[in-house]
Amino acid sequence: MKAAVITDEYSPELSGENREYGLLLPHTADYKTSLEITVPAGYALPDSLPEPVELKTRGFYYNRIVAKQGPNTLLIKRDFNMGNLETSVRIYNRRFASILKQVHEADNLELVLKKL
Repeated sequence: MKAAVITDEYSPELSGENREYGLLLPHTADYKTSLEITVPAGYALPDSLPEPVELKTRGFYYNRIVAKQGPNTLLIKRDFNMGNLETSVRIYNRRFASILKQVHEADNLELVLKKL
C-alpha cells in the first residue's frame, strides 16, 4: 500500500539542483489522512511496523503514524502542513529539499502482509 503526498513524478525535483526560483507559498495547505484497513481473511499484519515520522521547520510540518488497532486492523494517520512562507533558492536547497525528500520516502512506505 502506498499513499503519497509527493508522487514519483516530482521526486527528481526535490533535490533543488534544478530550482531557478525561490519558493512562495502565500497560503497554507493542510492535508490530513486517516486510513483504517482491515486485513482480508487468510492474511496477517507484519510483525513489525514502520516507526513514526515527524518532520518540522518554519512553515512546514509532517507527521505519519502506522499502528495496529486490533489483531487484523491497521491505522495509518498522516498530517502534512506547508505554507505561509517565502524563501530563496539557497534556503530552499538548505532547508526544504532534504525535508521534502524525507516526506517522499515516508509516504512511499510499503507494507507486506503475511499469508497464513
